[in-house]
Amino acid sequence: DNETEIVKLQEKLKTAQEAMKTARENRANLQAAAPVDGTVAGLTLTIGEEVQANTTVISIIDTSQIIVEANIDERNISSVTPGMMVEIDQFGYITVGMVEKVSLTGKYENGMSTFPATVLCDNADGMLSNGRSVVDRITASQTADCMLLPTPVPYTPLTLPTQRAGHS
Repeated sequence: DNETEIVKLQEKLKTAQEAMKTARENRANLQAAAPVDGTVAGLTLTIGEEVQANTTVISIIDTSQIIVEANIDERNISSVTPGMMVEIDQFGYITVGMVEKVSLTGKYENGMSTFPATVLCDNADGMLSNGRSVVDRITASQTADCMLLPTPVPYTPLTLPTQRAGHS
């Protein structure tokens, strides 16, 4: 009976060794490479979980460029065109982007229409975070040798007291 048990244990050992060899071959053939550099956006894998071949377990987003959805108010929409430079400020980190497109279909809310514009920002250094708010500033026009005043500019006419020249 001991010999029968030894034979059974040897068969189990042989099966386990073949499984280990297959696992090592599978690991050697594993290609866990992303098609782009980026940031992990989702992970559907848990420790110890068995994964079938050709199963997506990690979602990676390309963060080398960030798309900013800006809303341009109706007073400024006629001055914004594709190709314009945009200053982007995200929590004190300032960079620039470019207007890619401007929609001519506005959204009316709270007494004002806004028009969506798409701004593309280079993010090669990875400093901009996807999905977070930014402050965007678009310079609609520039002129050299001029003074920029806030709108509206208070205007008070200068009145000088009237003096008469006379003889004493």
